[in-house]
Amino acid sequence: MNENDERTNLHGGPRVFVDADFSASVSPLGIHPAAAEALHSAALHPGSCCPYPDPDCSALRALLAGRWGCGASDFVCGAGAADVILLSALVASSRSACAVVMEPAFSEYGRAASCASLRVVHARDAEEIRGSGAGVVYLASPSNPLGEVAPFDEIRRISGICEEEGAMLVLDSCFSMFSEEAESVLRRIVRSRGEFPSVVIVDAFTKFYGMAGLRFGYALCLSERNAEAFRAFSRPWAVGSVTQSCAGAVLRAESRGSSWVSRMRSLVSSERARICRALDSLGLWRSESRANFVVFRSRRLSELCAADGAVEFVEFRGKKISIRSCSTFRSLGPDFHRVSVRSPEENSLLIDALTSLLSPVPLPQPAEKPFGKRAKVLMVQGTMSDAGKSLVVAALCRIFAKDGFRVAPFKSQNMALNSGVTADGKEMGRAQILQAEACAALPDVRMNPILLKPTSDSKSQVIVCGEAVGDMRAADYFSFRKTLVPKIMEAFESLASENDIIVIEGAGSPAEINLREGDIVNMGLAELVDAPVLLVGDIDRGGVFASLYGTYALVGEKERGRIKGFVVNKFRGDISLLSGALSQLENLTGVRTLGVVPFMKGLSLDAEDSLSFGSIFVRRSAPLIRIIVIALPFVSNFTDIAAFTSVPFVSVEKAESPSEVDFGADMIVVPGTKNTVRAMEFMEESGLGGAVRRFAEKKPVAGICGGYQILGRVLDDSAASEGGRPSVRNGLGLLPVDTVFGTKKTLSRGEWIVPPLDGFFSFLSSLRATGYEVHQGASVFSRGGGNAVFCAEGNAFGTYVHGFFDEPAVLRAVLGSLASAKGCALPPFEEPASVREKNFRLLEESVRASLDIGAIYEIMGISREEKS
Repeated sequence: MNENDERTNLHGGPRVFVDADFSASVSPLGIHPAAAEALHSAALHPGSCCPYPDPDCSALRALLAGRWGCGASDFVCGAGAADVILLSALVASSRSACAVVMEPAFSEYGRAASCASLRVVHARDAEEIRGSGAGVVYLASPSNPLGEVAPFDEIRRISGICEEEGAMLVLDSCFSMFSEEAESVLRRIVRSRGEFPSVVIVDAFTKFYGMAGLRFGYALCLSERNAEAFRAFSRPWAVGSVTQSCAGAVLRAESRGSSWVSRMRSLVSSERARICRALDSLGLWRSESRANFVVFRSRRLSELCAADGAVEFVEFRGKKISIRSCSTFRSLGPDFHRVSVRSPEENSLLIDALTSLLSPVPLPQPAEKPFGKRAKVLMVQGTMSDAGKSLVVAALCRIFAKDGFRVAPFKSQNMALNSGVTADGKEMGRAQILQAEACAALPDVRMNPILLKPTSDSKSQVIVCGEAVGDMRAADYFSFRKTLVPKIMEAFESLASENDIIVIEGAGSPAEINLREGDIVNMGLAELVDAPVLLVGDIDRGGVFASLYGTYALVGEKERGRIKGFVVNKFRGDISLLSGALSQLENLTGVRTLGVVPFMKGLSLDAEDSLSFGSIFVRRSAPLIRIIVIALPFVSNFTDIAAFTSVPFVSVEKAESPSEVDFGADMIVVPGTKNTVRAMEFMEESGLGGAVRRFAEKKPVAGICGGYQILGRVLDDSAASEGGRPSVRNGLGLLPVDTVFGTKKTLSRGEWIVPPLDGFFSFLSSLRATGYEVHQGASVFSRGGGNAVFCAEGNAFGTYVHGFFDEPAVLRAVLGSLASAKGCALPPFEEPASVREKNFRLLEESVRASLDIGAIYEIMGISREEKS
C-alpha cells in the first residue's frame, strides 16, 4: 500500500473492540482534566453550542500567543493537525506544483499534497529539496513513526535550503511535548524566528492532551507572508465551540502551572524504557524514540498478526491487543511495527505478549512474578557516610533492570537536605529519585518512607511517607523511630509485591554501635527483611581495609553472617597492587571482595547530602563563563546547579567568605537552605550579604528557593517555624518580595510558564519550566501581594522552582545572555539530560565490568537459569 490508496490507510485506532490498544499513540493519562471539566460543563449547558463558534478562534490564539511568546496573528487554528496540514498543501499549491516529504513519514502529508494536486517527492536527505521546485517541505520532529528528534542545526540547515528554493518548511511537532529535547528545539526556533522565515510549526492537542475526538490543531507561522496565506485558505468555523472551550481550558490550566507535563513525560519516559528493554532482550531492532511510541522489526510478529488496514491484532491470554502496522510507511514495510506507550499495567501485558510470542525458545506460561509473591532482596551498606553506596545502588538497579527484571530502590530512613517531590506531591530523598531513574521506575515515596532534614546541629524535620510530621531533637527521634517500623515494613512489602528485585541502601555505617539498639536502617532492617548485605568501602579516602575489617569486627556475630561480599570503591591506579591485601582480608573474615570499582572521573550524578556539597563544584581553567555559588549553612537541593557544571566552558566555584566573591565572575547563585533565617544571619555576620549586594549592582544574581527568600526584602518568622526564636528581619533587599514562614509546607510538582519579568532576566519571560516546589515559607510581592513563584528586578532573579536551570531552553537562555554580556557567542553544548544519560551509562558500564554480577545474583538466590 502507499499513501495514495483508498481510506483503508487512515488510522485512528482499531474499529473493533480490543482489550488494549497500542496502535493509536495518544495520551496514556487520558484526556487533560481541564478539558474534561470543560466538556462536562458543555454537556450540562447544551445551549452554549447553539450559537456559531468564533470563526477566528480569537481567545485561543491569544492564549497560544502567551504560551509561545508570539503575536496572536501568527496563529491559524484548524480541526486537528490533519486539517492544518491540508491547509498548508493548499497554500503551497498557490505557489508551486510540488511537495517534498522527508521520509519515513506520516502518510497524511502525501495525502494532503495529492488532494491539493501537488506532485509528491519523497526525500531521505535535505539536499534532495534543491531543484525540486517544491512549494512545501514536510518534516516531523519527533518523527513519525521513528520518534527521532531533529537537532536544531539540522532544522536550520533544511530551513535555509527551503528559503533558497522559495519553499515553506512545515515542521510537524505533534509529538514534541512528549520530549523535553524536542520542545526545547522548537522554542529556540521561535526565539530565533528571524533565521527561520520559511518555517510553519504545526501542533495539535490530539496526542499529548488526549483530545483526539475533539480535533484541535494550529499553525504557528514565523513569517507574516505565510500567516496571511494560511488565513486566506482557512475554513470559517473549522473549530467548534466545545473544542474551543476545551482547548482554552487546557491552555489556561497550563499557564497557571500544572503537573500534567511532568507527569506525562515521567510516565512515558519510564514506560518507554521498559518496552525498549523488552525489545532489546528479544534481540529486535528498534528505533531510538523520544516520543510516546517505539518502532521495532519482527517478521515473526507479522506472520502471527491479523491485519485490518493499518491495524494489526494479536491474541494473548484471551485478550485482544492491537498494534500499528508500518506497512503504510515508505522505507519500512510489513515487518515493522509501532507500539504506543500506555499505562504500566497495559505495557506489562504488551511486554508479556511480545516475550511469549517472539522469544527464540518457546517460554512456559510465565507466572505473575518470576520469584513468587515477594521480590528478591539485596542490601548495600557502607563503612561510613559518603562511601559511595548511593551510586552503587543506582548502578545495581540499572544493571538488574537492563537484565530484564522489575527493580525498585529502597532506603528506610534517609538523612539528607537534597529532596524531591513525586508526581502525587510527596517528598522523598533525591538519592532514591536518582536510583528510581536509573532503573526507569517512577519515583515513589514508598522507596524512602522516612526522610530527616536537619534544621540545626541537634534538630531535624521528620518526614514520614512524604509528609512532614514536625521537628524533633535527636533524643526524641530515637524514641519515636520505634513507632515507624510498621510504616517502613508496609512500604517495603508493598514494593516487594510489585517488583522482582529490591535493592536497599543502608545509612552511615552498621558499625555505629551506639545506635544499634532500635536500628531501622542498617543491620536492624536487614534482619527485618532477611537481606544479604554487600559492604562498600571508600579507598580514595584511605584506610579502606581497616574500615572494612573494623566494620566486620564490630557488628554482631549473627550480623557478620549477613555480609556476603565486600566492594572496594573509588580506586585509582593499578588494581594488581591490591591482590595480596584482598586475599588477606578474605582470610581474616571469610568474606570475598566481589570487585574493585574504579574512581569515575567526570561522573556527575546527584549527591545524597551536604557531605558531597564540595564535590559538586567544577573549577575550569580559562572558562568562558564563571558562576559563583554561595555556600549557605544547611544548604539543600544544591543539585540545582548541576546543569551549569555539565557545560564544559562553565566554571562553577564556591564562596564561603566575602574574599571568595570574585567580582570578575559572571553570575552568583544563592542556592536553597533548610533554614533561611539562620542562613541570612550567616550572610550578614560573614559579610557575604554585603558582597552579594555589591555584585548585584553590576552583574546578575539568581536565588533558588531559600536563596530566593534571602534575596527578598522581609523574612517574617514570627511563628518561629525556622527553629529559633520568633523574629522579623530584613533580607538582602534585591527583590520586591516578602516571605512569611509558617507551619504549612509547600510540596508540588508541575510545569510553569515564566511570567513577564523586568531587568537583566527579562529574557526568561514566557519560557516553559518543569520542576518542583518544596519550601516552608510563602513569598508575596511587596507591592500588591500575589504568590511570587518567580520574581526579577534589576540584576536579581528568584524562583521557587527546583530544576529550573535543568530546562534546556532556560539553561541556554541564561548562558547565552551571560556570554552576550561579554560580547561572546555561545558555543554549542550538550543538554543536561543527554549528559545525565551518559553518566548513567558510565556508571552502569564501570560497575558491571568491575563487580562479579553473577555472584551477586547467586547471593540474592537468583540462579543463572532465572537470570537468563
